[in-house]
Amino acid sequence: MALSVDMDFLLGLAFSLGMGALIGLERERFHERDMVLAGARTIPLVALFGFSVGYMASAFSLPIMAVGGLLAATAISLAMIWTKVSYGHKGFTTATSIIVVYMMGLMEGYGLFLPGVVLGVSATAILVLKEPLHEMASVLTREEIVGAIEFLSLSLILIPLVYPIQYGDVVGRGKIIDPVWILLVVVLVSGLSFVSFILQRKYRDQKSLWVTGFFGGLANSEATTASLSTVAREHGEEVEGVVVGILFANSAMFIRNILVSLIADPSGSVFRYVVLPLLLMCAIEISFAVSRGKKLTTTAIDKATISSPFAIVPALKFGGYFLFLSLVVWFFHGFFGEKAVYIASIGGLVSSAAVTATVSSLVFSHSVASIDAGVVVVFASTISTLGKIAIAGTYSKDLAKKISLPHLVTAGVGAVFAVLMFFAYPI
Repeated sequence: MALSVDMDFLLGLAFSLGMGALIGLERERFHERDMVLAGARTIPLVALFGFSVGYMASAFSLPIMAVGGLLAATAISLAMIWTKVSYGHKGFTTATSIIVVYMMGLMEGYGLFLPGVVLGVSATAILVLKEPLHEMASVLTREEIVGAIEFLSLSLILIPLVYPIQYGDVVGRGKIIDPVWILLVVVLVSGLSFVSFILQRKYRDQKSLWVTGFFGGLANSEATTASLSTVAREHGEEVEGVVVGILFANSAMFIRNILVSLIADPSGSVFRYVVLPLLLMCAIEISFAVSRGKKLTTTAIDKATISSPFAIVPALKFGGYFLFLSLVVWFFHGFFGEKAVYIASIGGLVSSAAVTATVSSLVFSHSVASIDAGVVVVFASTISTLGKIAIAGTYSKDLAKKISLPHLVTAGVGAVFAVLMFFAYPI
């Protein structure tokens, strides 16, 4: 096969060298106080080596060259590890990055541009985010880290197992109940909740009401409301601070539902219907929270705690509710047609995020109209807002009274939007 230099060749070569240089610079910066075995020159050369091997292997149909190159990169990596150990140094990150950079260059040489970009950007992000990742680990307990690993491991095992599942016109890829898509949405939404949980855990010691409430609400607004209500019951003098925290938690729920609608329906067809009403409802809650927060001095709001959502049990609860709502919509579909999806709105009493994920997924599988799903999301968010008054009331009647006005105003706006959407966009 004749070799040719075209734009794809130049683009792949430029990306390999550029990303290799970035990784090399990062490695030199990190090893300012340590011995530098591979940096701004060596690592780009490894990327160039991988690109050359991939290009030649593709041009001459000799995939064995890629294997040989991998063995060579592994040998370099092992030699680096042996050298560091011999001089009493620790850490295998740079040695491992040699293999990753080789694979990135190899993909680019083979013409797999996008996979190579994803691998290169991911590797660079992991290296650059070393300190934030260590800080993240420092705020988690061992049990929470183990729980997250178990959840991810189980998810990776289940995805290939549920992929071939098919049952009539109901269960299967692209159908009303899509096991693979449900599992992926559960993982992504749990990941969003986990990031919010970490941020809430990291900054709660600063006794910041908006941090505790908002990031707690992004993780789980119902659980955050219950936890803050417990603080109000045990520390009656902190009830005003708890009110502010709950208002921020509920405002975060609207942001979360917007993000969940995009996760479950990447086409954005549900997003375009819900973004305006949910953002307006969020703004109303925040305005009430800020107004009340100005009157506060100190607070014991950091006593509020929520459990990690990135574990098997919380994920199973969310996934189970997701599946249950999908089954309910499917069951009533035979009686009410596409309008059966409105029944799912009631699920907002338990989890508006699960309702959002369910109906948005049904839109993505072309089982439900996007406008109907949008109305359901707004209704579910409205019902969830009202439900938090009841949650607070089980802990403190005074607290329930104080959050009633903001929540009723927000719910009223949501109900008006939902009704207008229902009648303004006939199917």
